[in-house]
Amino acid sequence: MLRNKVLIYDGSRFSSQVIEAEGALRWASWKHDGSEALIVGNSGTILVYSADRKVLRTISPPVNVNLRGVGFSPDDRFAVIVGNAGTLLLLSDVIRRLESATASNLRRVAWMPRGTGALIVGNEGAASFLAAKGLKRVYGVGNNLRSIAWHPKEDYAVVVGNSVQATLAGLVPAPGFYRFESDNFSLTQIRQTSPETPKDLTCAEWKPDGSHCIIVGYDQSWHTPELYSFDGKSLTETDWKAENLLPTGFGWHPSGKYGLIVTGGLTGGETGVVLSYDGGTPSVIHRESRYNMSCISWNPRGEYALILGSSRAHPYST
Repeated sequence: MLRNKVLIYDGSRFSSQVIEAEGALRWASWKHDGSEALIVGNSGTILVYSADRKVLRTISPPVNVNLRGVGFSPDDRFAVIVGNAGTLLLLSDVIRRLESATASNLRRVAWMPRGTGALIVGNEGAASFLAAKGLKRVYGVGNNLRSIAWHPKEDYAVVVGNSVQATLAGLVPAPGFYRFESDNFSLTQIRQTSPETPKDLTCAEWKPDGSHCIIVGYDQSWHTPELYSFDGKSLTETDWKAENLLPTGFGWHPSGKYGLIVTGGLTGGETGVVLSYDGGTPSVIHRESRYNMSCISWNPRGEYALILGSSRAHPYST
């Protein structure tokens, strides 16, 4: 069993819990009513976490692979879980494995706000849309995709990932920012990241009012943080001067007043950092020695944030 640390932030102070699991905890998603969350991780780890801050039970998956993303449907009737080797699981009263459209590692899943389907993305440009009629492949990209953010009021999503892709000729530049349109199932480039050094964009999330989307990541050569804002038309980069900060997650407080950024490290067992962001330069509010952070997920009621940490979490593996 592996010791993981879960941080709880209530807006003013931090507390922590040690949770033992088969593998490193990697991602969490709350039911929209705030009653419980699903936490997934390596070696097929699936935990049900209650709103009163307790692990209720462990769910045994049909496969023993590293699970990397999870998302509840808007009506909370279903949860989709994704992981390595194209793993795609559907959880309702029971858990079952769905046929996948790829053998690539899947990293994130996010449901459309109106609940008609879920977008799934992963490595090597893997992208598909899961709806009642089945799974539809989305083509057009070749780089590793890392995060999805649906606009809260419109039927499109921001998708981000690595700014390079592997080809027979070696690594070549690739767009780091995409827009997914649900009416034509296409990923179109928003903007190419700076070509000087490769970027890894790890997380995107729209402000609850839909005014803009925050995107975080890091420069893979200089190990400096990256922070962008997208208003639906243009992308603006924030001049964030810091070193050895590798953002792995971002989450807006449900009120939209501020958000939290969490970071990982280049190796396991470094110091994970939590930063507060309100539109200016992010400020450090907590450091957790020997634990890298992989996910920040606010309870929808806004009472507290759930932050996952592991001694084995790496920014490139979240």
